[in-house]
Amino acid sequence: MKKISIVMISFILLILLSISACSNKNTDLVLIQETEHGLFYSPSSGEDEKEVVKILAESFELNYPRITNMFKYENNNKVVIHVYADKEEFVEMIGRETEGTYVSKENIIKVYTPPHLIGGIQEEYSFQLIHEFVHAVIQQINPSVAGVKWLDEGIAEYASKQLDEGIKSRSTFNDYPTLEQLESGSVYFDEAGSTAYLYSGILIQYIVDEYGIDALNNIIRTPNNIEVIMNASTETIYERWVKYLEGKEWLR
Repeated sequence: MKKISIVMISFILLILLSISACSNKNTDLVLIQETEHGLFYSPSSGEDEKEVVKILAESFELNYPRITNMFKYENNNKVVIHVYADKEEFVEMIGRETEGTYVSKENIIKVYTPPHLIGGIQEEYSFQLIHEFVHAVIQQINPSVAGVKWLDEGIAEYASKQLDEGIKSRSTFNDYPTLEQLESGSVYFDEAGSTAYLYSGILIQYIVDEYGIDALNNIIRTPNNIEVIMNASTETIYERWVKYLEGKEWLR
């Protein structure tokens, strides 16, 4: 009986520690603003941080219904967002050079935003937050999407509307990737940088334009069935996308 009691006590303690760890994941940060759908934290509660969070929160709430409706996603919990105004601190904390990430194991969006958002830079960093929110939504729908780089990043680029800005900034689209590059995942993204995000986004736009948003939602939920959903082989899908690209009828 004593052995059973010790085991039970140890088990209960582990559960309590786990719950405590989860509930304290924001304890080093300050809650700056709570909105209808989000909780915004930052390491500091200065006026600069409050102003930045206010701007991000407005953009987040404006886009929340559009994104959740697009992907048929429902969640009663508020989205936790950590906002950092110190780039060096943010990169050190994340462990790589980036300005935003969705940490799936914590279910937290973490973004870097400069302390002063003026002019076009405000839109850029608002896009960044929405990009990460899209990652959060689709990876909660199906965590395996994170393993298909072009799909994961392409959807985020498309749904956040970063793609629209990327398209406007270019006059030619003849450096598109091969099928092998798309399937190589991070290898292509590491080599091509922003170009990889652009073309992945255009590929998602092609899927929506030609097959509809329901097809994209089906692909998110069952990525391995993409050939069945689109009624074509991967090679044929790629060839059709290239024709779509070269036709330029998709340019808005």
